[in-house]
Amino acid sequence: MSPPPITPSLVTYYSNNDEHLRHQRHQLEFDVTIKYLTKLTQTNSGSLKILEVGAGAGYYTKWLLQKGHEVTAVEPVPRLVQQLEHLKETWGTQLTVIQGDETAIYQLTAQFDRILLMGPLYHLFDKDQRKTLLIKSHQMLSKEGQVFAIFLSRIGYLSYLLKNDPGFVHNKLKEFQEMLFQGYEKQPTLEGVFHGNFDKLETILDLYKQVPAQIQFVAALDPIIGPFDELYNQLPEPLKQSWLEIAYHTSLWPEALGSARTWALCSRPS
Repeated sequence: MSPPPITPSLVTYYSNNDEHLRHQRHQLEFDVTIKYLTKLTQTNSGSLKILEVGAGAGYYTKWLLQKGHEVTAVEPVPRLVQQLEHLKETWGTQLTVIQGDETAIYQLTAQFDRILLMGPLYHLFDKDQRKTLLIKSHQMLSKEGQVFAIFLSRIGYLSYLLKNDPGFVHNKLKEFQEMLFQGYEKQPTLEGVFHGNFDKLETILDLYKQVPAQIQFVAALDPIIGPFDELYNQLPEPLKQSWLEIAYHTSLWPEALGSARTWALCSRPS
């Protein structure tokens, strides 16, 4: 069975959702990601050249710019590209915005110190497309460059369904089985729904074996809370900071991968 075409649905979905509020809905994921980006972008050489593929509404883009880095942001959704363009009013030539999907980076000749694949790998269903993106990304790195890629966990998504749509297992049995066993959710009769590629860790590791890359770490970006974002979102300061430190500390534990919805892999050319 062929996977669904992703681009039209992707544009429709993100054109009708408040992507700029996502970091508030999934606050722990974003906070832990920022801690990893802080570690990944610490350098004695000043600013870095960063390629961000799937920049969305520019939440991470703005943070990177504020840290003094030079960012090339690639995004396929016109509405989100407009939001990225607004950042240029402040940051000027420090930010380059490219409208396009992941294939837009294949035309670039520059080398980058960090490449962030913040969404395309969970919106791509074709194995060859995923492999090509990872290979090309590692080829575009500078000498000490790194790729930081995000994936969605299949088990994590099951916990999300159990909380938010428990009837899914009966009411949409075919779609549920497809997501569970094939790794993606397909609803071709519904326009503007989220189409995600939900992975098993085994599948991701097999993918990286086909790429000349060395995995440096695998991290859980939202451990300990499962789908219950509000458990973290509603905590007062400084209690929230204490739990953030616990989440970050445990994010590299192997067992944390089973409780998270979102995984990050950091790699460099082998």
